[in-house]
Amino acid sequence: MKKQNCKISSLNLMSKIIFWSLILSSCSSASDEQKNTSKIIGISDYQRAEKFLRVNTDPLVTGKIQKLFWQEDDRLVYERSIKDGNEFIVADLSTGKKTELFNPTNFADAISKATNETINSSEMDLREIEVDSKSNTIKFLFNKNKYSFDRTAEKLTKLQKELSYEFVSPDSKKAAFIENNNLWIRDMSSGEITQLTFDGTEDYGYATNNAGWIRDDRPVILWSPDSQKIATFKHDGRNVGEMYLVTTEVGHSELDAWKYPLPGDSDIFTIERIIIHLDESPQIVKLKMPPDAHRSSIGDHVADRDGSFLDVVWSQNGEELFFVSTSRDHKTVMLQVADSYSGDVRKIYSESVPTYYESGYRNPNWRILFERNEFIWFSEQ
Repeated sequence: MKKQNCKISSLNLMSKIIFWSLILSSCSSASDEQKNTSKIIGISDYQRAEKFLRVNTDPLVTGKIQKLFWQEDDRLVYERSIKDGNEFIVADLSTGKKTELFNPTNFADAISKATNETINSSEMDLREIEVDSKSNTIKFLFNKNKYSFDRTAEKLTKLQKELSYEFVSPDSKKAAFIENNNLWIRDMSSGEITQLTFDGTEDYGYATNNAGWIRDDRPVILWSPDSQKIATFKHDGRNVGEMYLVTTEVGHSELDAWKYPLPGDSDIFTIERIIIHLDESPQIVKLKMPPDAHRSSIGDHVADRDGSFLDVVWSQNGEELFFVSTSRDHKTVMLQVADSYSGDVRKIYSESVPTYYESGYRNPNWRILFERNEFIWFSEQ
């Protein structure tokens, strides 16, 4: 009996030893895990991460093409990063010659005098650059204002101001704007307004500048070279879900709600492409094609920051409209051309990639060479 009791006691003792060993081991593991996950993030960690932000890494890389501006004569103006700033170059495709568009320092001084602001030559955000070789002038957009720069006299002139919600025609005689979901134009000299579309409704309006993540009151259009036609679209967001924001302020907050498509949604924004003829009696020509996804070849918006209609180009005589359609997943792009009178659409070129097609940075990187009946295309093939 004593031996039997002794065995039982030994078993009880071993059980206790194993039990407490497991407890201590578990506590030790939990303690180690807690030590590994309770590291305090300090200021030095944020400062180290901040060094890798784009604003700090950009100056370390030079020779980057920042923006492209094709000219009517097929010359290319582009902005390129250099040490301590950017330079603007004009490239002649016929000769292969490259020249500097202007002296950045003198140009910045001219803008500073015109705007009464101190403008750094390395931080000039110029858009819609147009170079006239005959008159040796440069037209451009800066801070939502149009300017003309005489390269010989190095003199800057501010052109007729347009309202922030309008889009002025090339001849500076008309301005397009949105009111009650429809498109209108204003005569710049007389102030007379003309309604161009009549069936625009809430979430189904004309030239709507809304990508969900960005909105603007200015219309998304492209004027023809002779200012007699407008390329735009009817924006369909009727079945798109809404996004909500609440202001963070003392007192009662305000709720802001707008259409905002999300990944995985069954419905996203689509655009129904149209051309408006500005004759004595304005006419609308609907392009004979299904609605396109609200996409461009450089992102999920069809408008540039200034409201320009992306991936759309008029022929020199304004009779044809060239444009690129992009699939919702950005895997397929198609270059097409439409007859501005009949609305007939013809496919020119298509490309599909397994991941994501992107034609350029900030500006679509394709070009129609009308005189040669050719086009330049950025391809992954």
